[in-house]
Amino acid sequence: MTCEFEGNTIYDEAAYGALVHVMVNKVRRTPRILMLSAGILMLFSGCVLLFLKKALTLGSGLMLLGGIAVWMVAIFLEPLATKMLMKEQKLNRPEEYRYQFFAQEFTVEAPNGTKTVPYQSIRNILSAKGYLFFFVEDQVYLLQTVGLIRGSGEDLYRFLEPRIGRPAS
Repeated sequence: MTCEFEGNTIYDEAAYGALVHVMVNKVRRTPRILMLSAGILMLFSGCVLLFLKKALTLGSGLMLLGGIAVWMVAIFLEPLATKMLMKEQKLNRPEEYRYQFFAQEFTVEAPNGTKTVPYQSIRNILSAKGYLFFFVEDQVYLLQTVGLIRGSGEDLYRFLEPRIGRPAS
């Protein structure tokens, strides 16, 4: 088998930050939108209570504080989620994964072993922040497209589109 494309990805804070960015902004937008909306609604309700009562009451104060808290979490969701993901993965030091792309499949060499993934199992491919994200059933693979050992990110993207049977997003 001839390797068409090859590259390494270091799973560090930048990689996990890119993954969180894709999840929050492209894959699962609704939770962040709901948090922003709830925060604004709570702030508005707290202001209305404040002006109707003409004094700061417990209810208006809690609504204002809650609205600010929810809104701030929604604004800073990406860095917070990146830190949480890294802590969950117990990432004490960055890990390097090697990707090799062949005619019908790609392989991922990780510190815990090698896995072969057929292109037909890829549900979606997204690109963001210098990475390609391969969504395969219950797994997401990240390939850093800058500095591929063999080939370029744009050529890899075009190489994969017909193999997954639909245009990559």
